[in-house]
Amino acid sequence: MRTTYLFIVTTFLLASACKKETKETIAGQPPVSVNAGDCFGNTWSAVPVYTFPFPKAVAYNNKSYFFFNLTGQDGSVAIFDGANWEVKASDIPITTVLGSTNLTFVIGDKAYLGLIAYPQFTHRLFEYDFANNTWEQKANFPGPERSSHTSFVIGNKAYIVGGISSYPYQHYNDTWEYNQATDSWSQKSNYPGFLSKGGMTGFNIGSKGYVVNGVTVLGYPYADILHNNLLEYNQPTDSWSTKATFPGLARSNAISFTISGIPYVGGGQNNDGRLVDFYKYNQGSNSWTRVADIIGTGQIYTGFSINSKGYALRYDNDQIKLFKYSPLVCFSSPTSLVN
Repeated sequence: MRTTYLFIVTTFLLASACKKETKETIAGQPPVSVNAGDCFGNTWSAVPVYTFPFPKAVAYNNKSYFFFNLTGQDGSVAIFDGANWEVKASDIPITTVLGSTNLTFVIGDKAYLGLIAYPQFTHRLFEYDFANNTWEQKANFPGPERSSHTSFVIGNKAYIVGGISSYPYQHYNDTWEYNQATDSWSQKSNYPGFLSKGGMTGFNIGSKGYVVNGVTVLGYPYADILHNNLLEYNQPTDSWSTKATFPGLARSNAISFTISGIPYVGGGQNNDGRLVDFYKYNQGSNSWTRVADIIGTGQIYTGFSINSKGYALRYDNDQIKLFKYSPLVCFSSPTSLVN
């Protein structure tokens, strides 16, 4: 009898929690009164998207910037503030179609686009000035050519980790640091593990950098080795350590975005196809929690966050679509809110 009672109570509490997570407010409506314990968010929704051919995206000052240039001459930048789009000409110095420009990061008030996958382009790196919409070439990447690497930023330094060179496949486990102040590169400690890999996902939390998941390509169908480990980089000691294993299926080419200091990782693919599950990482407890799956079915190409929301750009049913993630927010006391 007691077991039955506990089961009924537990089921009711779980159902109530799930119900609370699905609440949403609607823009334009009057403030909504909420009670203590009410929760909103943990949802995905589609938002209007500007049509462009797979650009590279960065986030700065609560706006996302999509750089696209098909020819390596001229180009445009589409700017999204969470509701509206602005498009303006920009003299982007390299092509930005899918698979060409393969290095993107932001340090302070500058964005960086790099092309390090092809030796004939001398591993070029370019700096974008957000305020003036201008470009300047910076120090070339000194490491071997590669693609499928990842990056994260700590302070005024960016870190490029791992990657795979073109066939015959060469995998890397090296770490390269770009110092914005000196416009220079230096090699740092290799990440640990007996297998080098590419297709990892990078993010940072404060002074720590992280890479998660990835793939070791063997060169024949359905035999690639997929990974689900999480590695933490400590900048002051130039050292790596292993953290809590990613709880989803092992995968490559997942995306990440950070909301209020909390990183979210998901999507990607494994040998069976594309994945839609997402998780958030708690640095303090070194633990992962699953959140809502992304909607849609197409491949996800990039992720970013602005205005305390996460975004994922994906190619879905022959169309480019943009989806917004609203994190779960719970209230400890009665209040009013608008979306």
